[in-house]
Amino acid sequence: MLARPFLLAACSSALACLGLSGCGGGDGESLRGARSLVLVTLDTTNAGALDLYGKDRGVTPRLAALGREAQVFDAARSVAPLTLPSHASMLTGLFPPRHGLRDNGLAALPDEAWTLAEAALDSGRRTAAFVSAAVVDRPFGLDQGFETFDGPARRQQAAGEYMLERSAGETTDQALAWLASRRADEGFFLWVHLFDPHAPYEAPRAFLERTRGNAYLAEVAVMDDAIGRLLDALPPAEECAVIVVADHGESLGRHGEPTHALLVHDATIHVPFLVRWPDGRAAAERSDAPVSVVDVFPTALGILGLDDAGGHDGHDLASLPAADRPVYFESYAGYVGFGLAPLAGVADGNGKWIGGEGGRFYAGGRVPADPPSAAGTPQAEADVSRYVAALEAVESGERLTPATAAGSSDAMRALGYSGAGTLDQSLPSVMEATARPSVAAGLADALATYQAMTVAGVGKRREAMGLMEDLLARNPGNLVAGQVLGAMLIEEGRVSEAIEALEDVLRRGAAGGETLQLMGLAYTRAGRLDDAVSVLERAALARPGDPEVERLLDEARAAAR
Repeated sequence: MLARPFLLAACSSALACLGLSGCGGGDGESLRGARSLVLVTLDTTNAGALDLYGKDRGVTPRLAALGREAQVFDAARSVAPLTLPSHASMLTGLFPPRHGLRDNGLAALPDEAWTLAEAALDSGRRTAAFVSAAVVDRPFGLDQGFETFDGPARRQQAAGEYMLERSAGETTDQALAWLASRRADEGFFLWVHLFDPHAPYEAPRAFLERTRGNAYLAEVAVMDDAIGRLLDALPPAEECAVIVVADHGESLGRHGEPTHALLVHDATIHVPFLVRWPDGRAAAERSDAPVSVVDVFPTALGILGLDDAGGHDGHDLASLPAADRPVYFESYAGYVGFGLAPLAGVADGNGKWIGGEGGRFYAGGRVPADPPSAAGTPQAEADVSRYVAALEAVESGERLTPATAAGSSDAMRALGYSGAGTLDQSLPSVMEATARPSVAAGLADALATYQAMTVAGVGKRREAMGLMEDLLARNPGNLVAGQVLGAMLIEEGRVSEAIEALEDVLRRGAAGGETLQLMGLAYTRAGRLDDAVSVLERAALARPGDPEVERLLDEARAAAR
């Protein structure tokens, strides 16, 4: 049950306000467990990109050295090939159906969540996070419990720019400055998120030379260099534990997917996971136990000597999970964004089952369980009952309510958007029949949508608009195409057409803050100010604290007076 951790969070926060807890950084002598913990998350990093997990190519020498001091988990998996859901699982110990963040940008982690940073802060430790991309920045709720939360500088994005981000070097510089500013006797929890290996891969020449021109590996090498500087600045190992884990991998063309997000093969689900224990245990040991990113939460609690009230899906890796321990994973990006069927599955030390689209089972405990050469067994011909039961247990568990559903949606329904704000309640199980195309069948159109966005980014907006219109004619459920088309129509000054395109997106599915923000902007430019205020208020619920949403809402309210 989730209620107990939530109650503990409320009570400990209240005690801190009364001065009866150690909130705000107690001295190290009064802390149980390790004084400090650093969590480093590697965005979009294949396990095989690290020298630790494959051939030693000199790509990641600092992580290789850390692996000689740490326990290395060879069969670790993410919960989703998506940044926000995966990080929410690390910080709460909950699988995505339970914390409610099923795709990037749609919702914020609700305040009722009990996070690792909140637990660390209430224990008397300082807490700080330095993140490299907007996808995990403050508007999405992962700042809960962090005294310091530092992300990339807010600015207007360039046309075709994938996401606001900053380099591993910049993020690490900020983290190092924070480390240098604290008192030496203060315990702390520090999270450093590095984003470099996202496409397009654009590494400095020196790192390209290190990887013989492999731009993806060069981006991973950039992170390794930054991690080395961070490790050099940390307190002694007996005082400061280190966890390094990736949120997901990168397909790099395997299974027909250039990057990540839509498929749940081990190309994107298998991740590196290292724990340097403060007592030096299991140094250089390898484990093939079934491990998940949800295990970060209870493992960190144990390292810091904090009480674990349960109610989560993770396992404290101080003791290894059994070989038949099931770990859940999913991708609802195709369902939410492209009108495709959902994907989800379960893996353990004996095999991996991917449900949906007829379902397939991959026998054996090796990772990856499903390389492109492995056809797998149709689930109708395999005994997948225990995997199905594990999936159903996750889906039936108590859930948080994402922030998009936190307020009344009466105003949105009055505007005709029946789906908006109901995403967390409306996603079907992969066990339910759907008339939507499979991800395999719709993959080409989804990739064509991304390509059209690239075309727009190089200044060919009208060509890109034509491509989006063609994609929507084939599949009106392609909400990403509809949203991007609406944005480009606004830029073209064709506001009434933009409203029509964006209204169709909102009618067809639950919308995230970005779509609502665009809708509010279009209504404002069309002079429909009351409608603009209603939609932008909803956007503010979806992205609390987002300065651009707040600016647009203030302007719409002022104009409506």
